[in-house]
Amino acid sequence: MVTFSWVCNESGLRLPCKRITEEVHALRGASNGNKPLWVHADGAQVAGNIAVDLEDSGVDSFSASFHKWPCGPKMTGLLYMKPEMAQQLEPNNWGYDPHIETPQSRQRTFTGRCPSNTNLKPAIDQDSYRFQYQGQMNDATLAAIGEMAQHHMMIGPSRIESLVNTNLGTAVDAINKGMADNLREREYNYTIPFGTDGYPAKNLSAGILILQIKGATSTHYNNVVRELAFNGPTIKNKKHRNKKRKNNNRAYAISNVFGLRLSTHFYLTKDYIDDCVDRIFFFLKKELG
Repeated sequence: MVTFSWVCNESGLRLPCKRITEEVHALRGASNGNKPLWVHADGAQVAGNIAVDLEDSGVDSFSASFHKWPCGPKMTGLLYMKPEMAQQLEPNNWGYDPHIETPQSRQRTFTGRCPSNTNLKPAIDQDSYRFQYQGQMNDATLAAIGEMAQHHMMIGPSRIESLVNTNLGTAVDAINKGMADNLREREYNYTIPFGTDGYPAKNLSAGILILQIKGATSTHYNNVVRELAFNGPTIKNKKHRNKKRKNNNRAYAISNVFGLRLSTHFYLTKDYIDDCVDRIFFFLKKELG
């Protein structure tokens, strides 16, 4: 199996999934005993962020979580598998489902779900649904998934991706201005490739921006996030003069060993992003001097 993150949460880099899949699949042959190479894409930062066609991507399987970009309930997600690949695996844990019988309770080949109007015994599904026999699930969570999907389809995947990219450009403009106004003497960079227009390359980025400032350490970044989460800055400008708020750090930014990470979700406004970056630099200047 070859597995990779379609969009890296540590750098924001968007990988060319279809090209990777095609090249890995081309390796199938005598060199690996004629066994197929399984390609799995981690899509935790993909679902609800960029418009994708999983069949066109060629991946054999794909997984994603719903509480990130889709804005769905926690502890829920998506597992996609090509049916011919799913049939090679069996779940290692069986829950209750009245529509199936497990391999332990029968002595025959998988034949797929059987119509209810026949006398045939039901069998395990041929596709990735076979990994969802969990018994009774949280009905409210299932309903929330439906609402989540309806909301995204109402806006449209392509429109969402466009909004994310627009907000990413807005964040870049705000950061560049913040550096010029507050930390002009310090060098800085981003962890994603930029195009000739001075903005993140759309085919290599996906709404995640990591700011790296020369001389700043993980301690500095963590302190900024902590301040954002618990204290809230006193902003002294026309729009937020002496206005102090407490904020949830995940609504603004998080830190990692590489820098300060911002995620430009589709629902953000320009004013919100500008305010976010304004607050970040209030504390960055305090940390870095």
